[in-house]
Amino acid sequence: MQSQVRSSVRARTQTTEGGSAQTRSGVILVVRRRRSVVTRDPKNPSQTLTLQYEETVVKGDTYQFKDLLKKLGFRWNSNESAWVANSLDASKQIAEKLRSSGAEVWEITEVPEEVSRAVKEKIDEITKSGRKQELLDALKKLEQLFPRGGPETHIPFELFMRDLVNRLREKYHLENANFEDVLKKMLEGQIGEEFGWAKKDNLQKLASSYVKLREMGLTNMPIIQLTHEMLPRLT
Repeated sequence: MQSQVRSSVRARTQTTEGGSAQTRSGVILVVRRRRSVVTRDPKNPSQTLTLQYEETVVKGDTYQFKDLLKKLGFRWNSNESAWVANSLDASKQIAEKLRSSGAEVWEITEVPEEVSRAVKEKIDEITKSGRKQELLDALKKLEQLFPRGGPETHIPFELFMRDLVNRLREKYHLENANFEDVLKKMLEGQIGEEFGWAKKDNLQKLASSYVKLREMGLTNMPIIQLTHEMLPRLT
C-alpha cells in the first residue's frame, strides 16, 4: 500500500526547485518565500557572499489565468513549472484576483520570521486554552509519519488529506463515501494495509492527528511547518 497511496499523492504533487511542491490540478498555490543563495564574491573570489531574495510563486492549475499573471508582472519559470514575481507584496493582489476569477487558492508563507511569529502566536493561543499537551501529542504522531519531510509535506495538511482520502476512496471502492466517512474509517482502523507506510495503524495516527489539528485551526499550515517549526518549540 505504501507504493500505491504515497505514489498517488506524489503524482499529484510534483517536486519543484528547493523541495517545494506543485499541487494537483484544480488548486492554485500562492507561495510567499524568502530564499538565500551562496555565491562567490566578485571582488574577492576566495570568499563567498550570501544573497537573499524575496518572491511570490504561483503554481498549480494556472493555465487559464496566464494572461492575468502576465499582466500583474509574473513570469513563467520552466524549472519550477510556476509563475514567479520578485516581490512578497504581489501575493495578496494575485490571490485576491485569482479568487475573484473563480479559482481555489491556498496561500503559503515560507518567510522564516513570519512563520516563526505565526507559530509562536498559535502556541500561545493553544497553551492558554489548556490544549498544549493535545497539540504536542498530535504533532508527535505526524512527525513519526514524516520524519524526513518530503515533497508532499510542503503543501497544507488539509490539502494533503483531501488528496489522500480521494486515493483511499478509489482503492477501497468507497465512491459513495464522503470525506468524513473515509476519515472515520481511518480512525477506526477499517482501512489500510498490513505493512508499509499506509498500514492501518499509520492511517489511524494520521487521521487522529488531523482531527486534533483541525479542531485547533492548524491544518492550513504545511506539514513541514507543523513538524519542523511548531513541534521543536513545544519539546
